Amino acid sequence: MSWAGLWTHITLRAQSTLPSGLNTERMDNATTFKLLAAEENFKQASTLAEFEFDHLKLLFEKNGEFHVKEHCSRHYSLDDATLFDDAILVPRDYLTITPLPGLTQTKRSHDDPSVYIKRPPAILYDPNGKHTGGKYMLHEAVICEVLMKHPHPNICEYFGYVASAVDGRMEGLCFQRYSQSLWDLIVGDGRDALDVVPDAHDVVLKLTVQGVVEDIKRGIQHLHSLGYAHNDINPSNIMLSTQGQAVIIDFDSCRKVGESLRTGKAGSPDWSNDSLESDPASDFYGLEKIEEWLMTKTTEDEGAHGDSDELDSESDDCDDSDEIDG
Repeated sequence: MSWAGLWTHITLRAQSTLPSGLNTERMDNATTFKLLAAEENFKQASTLAEFEFDHLKLLFEKNGEFHVKEHCSRHYSLDDATLFDDAILVPRDYLTITPLPGLTQTKRSHDDPSVYIKRPPAILYDPNGKHTGGKYMLHEAVICEVLMKHPHPNICEYFGYVASAVDGRMEGLCFQRYSQSLWDLIVGDGRDALDVVPDAHDVVLKLTVQGVVEDIKRGIQHLHSLGYAHNDINPSNIMLSTQGQAVIIDFDSCRKVGESLRTGKAGSPDWSNDSLESDPASDFYGLEKIEEWLMTKTTEDEGAHGDSDELDSESDDCDDSDEIDG
């Protein structure tokens, strides 16, 4: 991911970006506009180390279709008659794509609470951009098809793509639902996970820094054994199962080892070594950063609250030179 131009702060749970108690619907000519997300975007300031607010990107839903708008201020009102006037329709071609022959179509129900349907985020639509969410989704489907044929307990379970009932186009990818991400466990309070997976609170008691690092390493090594590198190992891309296992997700940055990363998605700030090609070393760099982050966070937590059962940092460090079978 290039950070030379606009820097975007993306909140994965869009509703958390909206003011508490806000009425997100407005009636206009018998049509309901619903505000789904408000996302701050930043641009590089005069000094390279600083960023400044550029615009607020709003995502609306109207009659089952998504619309986006760049708003120049952090402040807005749904009572503003002009708020929706220049909102841009997100075309269906951005959100869906024709599946390649041979890809598996899921048989799992969309309403099954044990699965998660990953769809292209409409709020990222850029009418001037050359990449579409559908292309990234198709790329990830191809990678996940390989992983489905070569499963591993530390790689997320994939069930196939979701086909549109209208025309059969790919509109989502179906995965096993996990308790919560490693990032949410450490930074958040886990309440969302508890609402979705009743056993999520038991996960915390089964985790240690060493165990998490070893789980991630096993998943990485399995991926490398298939000839691929993940290229975006960070805490948001590590989920936690109810059995206390760390599981790697998000393969839209995954490429065969040696492939160029100059186009498409790759890496996250603070967790990437900014490699220009798909490289196993990038994954171990991300893993090293995760271990450092976990050790720091658990030490801070113990200092503030005394000994903690969550992610015990007193376990022996995981030596990257140790061989762990995939």
